[in-house]
Amino acid sequence: MIPRSLPRRPLAGGLSLLRISAVAVLGLVVGGLTVGNALGEPAASPGPSFSIVDRGDLAAGLAEVRINARASDAQGAAPRLLAISANGRSAAMAGQIGPEATVLAVGTTDGEQRVELPGIISAAFAPDGSWLAVIDGSGSLWRVAGDGATQMGAIGPFAGQAVVEPDGSVLALRVSSVEAPIASRLVRVSADGTSATPLSEEPLVYGIQRLADGDLVVAAHRRSGNVLLRLHAGRATLLADLGQDAVHASVSADARVAAFERAGLVFVRVLGGVVTRSLGNGARPQVAPDGGSVLVELPTGAALFAADGRPVARLTGQAAFAGCVAECGP
Repeated sequence: MIPRSLPRRPLAGGLSLLRISAVAVLGLVVGGLTVGNALGEPAASPGPSFSIVDRGDLAAGLAEVRINARASDAQGAAPRLLAISANGRSAAMAGQIGPEATVLAVGTTDGEQRVELPGIISAAFAPDGSWLAVIDGSGSLWRVAGDGATQMGAIGPFAGQAVVEPDGSVLALRVSSVEAPIASRLVRVSADGTSATPLSEEPLVYGIQRLADGDLVVAAHRRSGNVLLRLHAGRATLLADLGQDAVHASVSADARVAAFERAGLVFVRVLGGVVTRSLGNGARPQVAPDGGSVLVELPTGAALFAADGRPVARLTGQAAFAGCVAECGP
């Protein structure tokens, strides 16, 4: 790793399928939305700026993040949920997604660390929750420890939602540039940051997800449309062709159920079948690891559906399924 210190604040308290464009690469995780301004200084009163609520009563691995009013910026925009740890006890938030300097807030039930970073594209917890892989606004990869210490892992440029492997390596998308991503290839960045090994021959990869058995699901663009591919021992097999306009795809840990967004509507499909069910208006669906439910982002809060399309619940806060794979599998 290449050590590089950043200013540190004290303790204060799914696969994407997008059209090729600079906005697309910056939006692989959050659809290109810029959420408010950077988080401000910690409030004078102690305590975290958000709380994590276990919603296992609704679906296995579901966690809801509720933002304290003081965490919003002057315009009332709340920070954005980036990632939930595998055990559902830690969450990472950012005041702004994109190239501008911002603050990453990592909170647990014990408190919160706030770390200044030169922009944020995405963040992902290591399987044990002890650190985060963060891709900054220029495409560099950072390692952020639980105590807020930072190290640059690799210059890249990278984009998309990173995936941290158990051995400390990081799966990421190496792009030609963040501003003009003509190419986007899946690579494994070694734990020490000295090498980036290509894992797929697909030239335009938009997202990656690790399955319970260790295989990877890759979202990629082909002439026929946006597709889901399963990578096993370096070989790719087609899971589904979702069409030209499908974006923000997510799959269950056994690659049995997929959800995606098209023209502002969310759909769910059992892979291998022909029936695609509409879940109505929404964005950025997340399939539960066990495939039993789908979480859909709404303008305010989120909606939870059963995999067969039945509505289950509405949530007032931002929510996500914990990063578990085998632990939350069927």
